[in-house]
Amino acid sequence: MNKSNGPFDAVFCVGQFFPLDGSGVEVVEAYFKGEKSIPLPTYFIGDYGEGAHALLAPARSKALDMGFATDGIPVCDNLFWLKGSGILGLKGLRVAYLSGKYVPEVYQNARGAAASGAHFEDDVDALRACADEKSVTDLFLSNEWPEGILTGVPAPEGVDATSSHSAIAAELASALKPRYHIGGSAGVFYAREPYLNPVASHITRFIGLGAVGNNKKQVTFNVHLKYPFCTMIQS
Repeated sequence: MNKSNGPFDAVFCVGQFFPLDGSGVEVVEAYFKGEKSIPLPTYFIGDYGEGAHALLAPARSKALDMGFATDGIPVCDNLFWLKGSGILGLKGLRVAYLSGKYVPEVYQNARGAAASGAHFEDDVDALRACADEKSVTDLFLSNEWPEGILTGVPAPEGVDATSSHSAIAAELASALKPRYHIGGSAGVFYAREPYLNPVASHITRFIGLGAVGNNKKQVTFNVHLKYPFCTMIQS
């Protein structure tokens, strides 16, 4: 994609970044060890899946030394973990992100959330605080689709309109009022009709991304901004 439609400045990955089972761990590990190269800066928020906790242990230690950093924890060359939540500034764009997924049992347990690839209550509160700022959020990255996103519109094939999506992602999207909200957990490509958040002067476009390597050849990337600056991929 970078050769045929780029060059791009960055890749954003949403949804599960690590393998579904142990058979794929060695492939991911090869990148983490530098045995395989990543061609351009890549940022991910899906810090869950097989092998995630062990593979991210060195980066987690590095994060403690870095303190409060929202521009990504270096994992290996050209790979950055957007840990927790925050606002990333990239090429003049304001990118809000919420890492992990919602797991009720560990939502108020920092250690349990970290071990489960889940977001902790403080991660959500920190992003709520960012919504008070006057700057416009260009992108909001969340692994899960927001609750209510299919209300009043046709549901894409393979997605139940009444299924449980994330109330937290919905609340943050409403507060942040992003120009684009990118989600990945449903595993299918879906571009919702633009909608207007309360007290917003601009519309929001929600894009759900298909899973990489899906057998229906659904879109796993989308470039919608004025200048092609990135490709967004769900792992």
